[in-house]
Amino acid sequence: MARPERRNVDYFPHYISDGKKMFYIEQKYGNDGYAAWFKILESLASTDDHFLNLSNKMDLLFLSAKCRIESDTLLSILNDLCDLGEIDEFLWQNNIVYSAKFIESIQDAYTRRSNKCMSYESFCIHYQGLCTTITHEKYLFLRNNPQSKVNYTKANEIKPKESKEDFEQKKFLFDIFWKTYDKKLDREGCLKIWMKIDIDLMNSIIDHAQRYNKATPDKQFRKHPKTYLNNKCWNDEIINTGKNGKLTFEEAYAEFLKD
Repeated sequence: MARPERRNVDYFPHYISDGKKMFYIEQKYGNDGYAAWFKILESLASTDDHFLNLSNKMDLLFLSAKCRIESDTLLSILNDLCDLGEIDEFLWQNNIVYSAKFIESIQDAYTRRSNKCMSYESFCIHYQGLCTTITHEKYLFLRNNPQSKVNYTKANEIKPKESKEDFEQKKFLFDIFWKTYDKKLDREGCLKIWMKIDIDLMNSIIDHAQRYNKATPDKQFRKHPKTYLNNKCWNDEIINTGKNGKLTFEEAYAEFLKD
């Protein structure tokens, strides 16, 4: 009986000089960022076809435990790695971690094998069932038609024109939210998400954040603020673990002005 073909590797190159991107991750997250990135690479190496599907919450929690960091911090690191071009942007929209640079770095391990490492196009076709927010066909179209990609992006960014007053009001309300939520992680990233939210929702978001803050007095158990905003967690039920103290928006604003 023929031995089954291996679709993973036992090693990957660990370059001493990792450049500006790794320097940025390490500066932002400390040793946690550095260690997490190499734990992610180890997981990519040992997993068949070299990808991680984090759509399942248990898989996300397992990887965060392996990296010895909170899942919110892991997601923040992965978002940054995506922005830096270290993991594929389109697949990450579907919670799939895939790195073309990593695939390229392990090609030597496949030179003596009858099977080859799956190409990106083959991967997208083979695992197209994992893609929901963007299909392989749409990806290929955008990839092969750069101008269409620009038009597609612009079309999805079109919004009703916002007045200068609303813009300034949103920034002002964000300052209140930021102080109210009180978990100071990735302010700039949170601000970008906040500015896309309907201004009519912001008072209720601040109210919910105030109650959520009181329900989770220990910051380490509070969601990453970027996760809170991205997932619209202001719609979630709050499970109080301590004193239930709800402040109105006016009261929260008054507290904000005191400092």
